[in-house]
Amino acid sequence: MLRRLSTRSFLVATALALGLAALPGCIAPSGGGGGGGGGGFGAFGDSGLLGADTHADDAASLEAAANTDALAAAANTDAAASSDVATIADTQDIADAKPGQDTGTVSDTKTDTKADAVVTVDVVPDSGPDVCKPLSCQALGAECGTLFNGCTEIDCGTCASGKVCGSGLQAHKCVCAPKTCGNLGVTCGKHPDGCGGQVDCGKCPECSPTCPAGWSCGDDGACQNGTATNLALHVQTRAVGGTILVDGKAPVLTGNCGTTSTSMVGTVTLTEKTQGYSFTFTVSCKSAWSQGFAWSGKVFPGVYEVRSGGEPYYANLPSGLQKVIGSLDLQSNDKTDVALDIQTRAVGGTLLVDGKAPALTGNCSSTSTSIVGTVTLTEKSLGYSFSFTVSCKDAWSKGFSWSGKVFPGVYEVRAGGEPYYANLPSGLQKVIGSLDLQSYGKTDIVLDIQTRAVGGTILVDGKAPVLTGNCSTTSTSMVGSVTLTEKTQGYSFTFTVSCKDAWNKGFAWSGKVFPGVYEVRAGGEPYYANLPSGLQKVIGNLDLQSYGKTDMVLDIQTRAVGGTILVDGKAPVLSGNCSSTSTSMVGTVTLTEKDQGYAFSFTVSCKDAWSKGFTWSGKVFPGVYEVRAGGEPYYANLPSGLQKVIGTIDLQSYGKTDISLDIQTRAVGGSILVDGKSPVLTGNCSSTSTSTVGTVTLTEKTQGYSFTFTVSCKNAWSQGFAWSGKVFPGVYEVRAGGEPYYANLPSGLQKVIGNLDLQSYGKTDVVVDVQTRAVGGTILVDGKAPVLTGNCGSTSTSMVGTVTLTEKTQGYAFTCTVSCKDAWNKGFAWSGKVFPGVYEVRAGGEPYYANLPSGLQVVIGKLAVL
Repeated sequence: MLRRLSTRSFLVATALALGLAALPGCIAPSGGGGGGGGGGFGAFGDSGLLGADTHADDAASLEAAANTDALAAAANTDAAASSDVATIADTQDIADAKPGQDTGTVSDTKTDTKADAVVTVDVVPDSGPDVCKPLSCQALGAECGTLFNGCTEIDCGTCASGKVCGSGLQAHKCVCAPKTCGNLGVTCGKHPDGCGGQVDCGKCPECSPTCPAGWSCGDDGACQNGTATNLALHVQTRAVGGTILVDGKAPVLTGNCGTTSTSMVGTVTLTEKTQGYSFTFTVSCKSAWSQGFAWSGKVFPGVYEVRSGGEPYYANLPSGLQKVIGSLDLQSNDKTDVALDIQTRAVGGTLLVDGKAPALTGNCSSTSTSIVGTVTLTEKSLGYSFSFTVSCKDAWSKGFSWSGKVFPGVYEVRAGGEPYYANLPSGLQKVIGSLDLQSYGKTDIVLDIQTRAVGGTILVDGKAPVLTGNCSTTSTSMVGSVTLTEKTQGYSFTFTVSCKDAWNKGFAWSGKVFPGVYEVRAGGEPYYANLPSGLQKVIGNLDLQSYGKTDMVLDIQTRAVGGTILVDGKAPVLSGNCSSTSTSMVGTVTLTEKDQGYAFSFTVSCKDAWSKGFTWSGKVFPGVYEVRAGGEPYYANLPSGLQKVIGTIDLQSYGKTDISLDIQTRAVGGSILVDGKSPVLTGNCSSTSTSTVGTVTLTEKTQGYSFTFTVSCKNAWSQGFAWSGKVFPGVYEVRAGGEPYYANLPSGLQKVIGNLDLQSYGKTDVVVDVQTRAVGGTILVDGKAPVLTGNCGSTSTSMVGTVTLTEKTQGYAFTCTVSCKDAWNKGFAWSGKVFPGVYEVRAGGEPYYANLPSGLQVVIGKLAVL
């Protein structure tokens, strides 16, 4: 058995060694008793420790009191109360002491210049079982939690509601539970935590622009608690203008730019970098002659990217817009002296085909202006794109030379032509990956277009295709098609077989493509031959990088499919609208291949439905398909649209001609209300009109089926705002709205039900209550009433001002306008109704009619109209 120390001696020794002032229930040691000590410690007497424990042999177990090396490490520090504190020996050191020996010493093993302290300990003979006296939660001063009581861990319980078990200086005490941001229902700002402190929920977004008068800025950055019918919308403007230069000089006009012409010769576009406002100012030939390339106008405050360019037909400006200023700050001040210096680089060269001059065909006459060759340069960072062409006329007189001007940059260059006019494949080949035109132009660029010859034959299920009687020997209608798509660059080439060629040459095809690795698809037209409609992937990787390939056999595989359509387990019921001679479509089946995306549709006509029932058949490519089916409710009891009736049907190895497609339906219907009451019709909605006054749209949340049911003026007068119809089973989002011209419903569709479960049963008593909120106010420009121009007549209904409210979550958009007529009579007042929500508000106008810049400015970032 492990030897033990006298409890009082060991705890005092430990406390002193650790530099502790006191332990629970401890008193300072007396000076008498025990053997003599050294190094500054007196002998320990039998003074009581831990309450009533006055007996020398009532000791705690050595395992609990001396925590081996941990206590030794702790005690081996220099305590403040003593310049030389001894370490406590580990358990084994003390256990090795001889029974009956009254005292022992444990020396500090730390090497230093001070004398080692000697701790005197009582070594008690092994006299039987250890006895431990645990302390209670009350004795320990604990109100909650789990802690050590001298013998083992004890549970002191939990705290009452509203309090928590503390830590640190308040450990195991029931203290006030501070509220969190979630408890308070806030997402930002500093708030009282209910315990005398504050909880920081982060920085609140600012309401930008500032809120209208009478509104406050909420924690979510939305203007709230105001009146939505007296909104003053302050449109701010900044004057901007300057001149356009080309390579540091005034642009040079050509003879094509007449002094009286209003044709556009120069353009400046400013795009706000945060909100995306875009303003364009132009210079006409007439203005350029009289005022030079000066431009001016008004924009909304902000930081703008500025681009400028022109029309090379009228001046020495490249076509397009160059980025001339990355950031133009117009937040606080006007700027009317902006000089836009457009930089240019001259480019040009020649076109070759496989290292030689292109060969023209007889179709390219020496007087024709038809385009035979094209060069396109695309700037790799800013995306500028410039195209230069060669006409037949130029090709005969100058060869395939090209030239022009571009903006500075690094360009990708593509070139190609028109095979009808020369031995160039159709399309544009990437001939230069990076052409550096940042510092200098380059006018000797040789563009060598490489080609590869391709060709072969088309088969169907291993045999030559069989032509139908619809494919005449003289027809040029397309019966077969082959498309090659390059897998890296995306070049796409299509070669066709006509009925005429199919009769004379079989299903042979040929042409030229650019070098590369191609995916090859082939197909045809079932009206003319036994080919399914569409293109099948017949070759995944055709390597034409180094050589052409003219002996390709493209074998198109097919699978026969077919079956019947049912509705709720029964044959569909035709309506009187579906006559026995009509070719109108009454039923449709669509199969979509799940990997390659092939889509095939087979229809049932009224005529076929009467004579053959709802049977369908056809051919598809091998694959795994999703099958959807539906119809036209005007002709039969099928909902409009296509229902997913089979998720996966395997047609990889075999066809399947007995597919039964059972379309399930659910009846749905109810009534439309506005703010809890029946909608009020206006005088514009006559009792005989079929105009739509109310609409309900159901959209299935997983499959995306969408069904729309309408209420006409005629029905609204006779049946109220009742609606009904059939949909496919599912869970639907329901939106409803109307037409304010006919009733007190805002224009658009409000989300009125988030989840309408129609999976197992229909529901014909759905009450759709459309909620509305009135909004309105005035438009100001730079804090004042807008100034109308002479173009805005007092009787004109032309729009001079616009307010658009866009709901930030659901995306509802409402537009309220001010006409010239209203502006003269009522000022720039606007009003309307919207659905409840948090809206971004934009306002603007038409500079032709008033001093409002064209476009819409964000005047309120978030407006809570709840």
